[in-house]
Amino acid sequence: MVLADKFFSYWCDVVEERNDDIERAWCDNKAYSHLIIHSQNSIVKGVAEKLGFNCYNGDYYYIDSVFYDNDDYIKDFPEQCFLKRQDSHKSVNGLAIDIFQLGHR
Repeated sequence: MVLADKFFSYWCDVVEERNDDIERAWCDNKAYSHLIIHSQNSIVKGVAEKLGFNCYNGDYYYIDSVFYDNDDYIKDFPEQCFLKRQDSHKSVNGLAIDIFQLGHR
């Protein structure tokens, strides 16, 4: 739970640092969501940076953002492509593994 505790602590820190921006966007749903999730200087990116992660802050399978380590980055992954989960799964040593295929936008 150390990571969850750090996430919460850093979330509070970043929100406090950006309090004026949050108050300005508070009553505008689109501006607020943009500030929290989608902007280049978003709250989630600030939290990811404090945790030592990168942040993909575009919608991905209904997830607002994904934190990842440099080791998780696929350098030669084609632009405008994404991984699409197939319906089929396989099991390896008792662990369920999702099967992905490359999709194009």
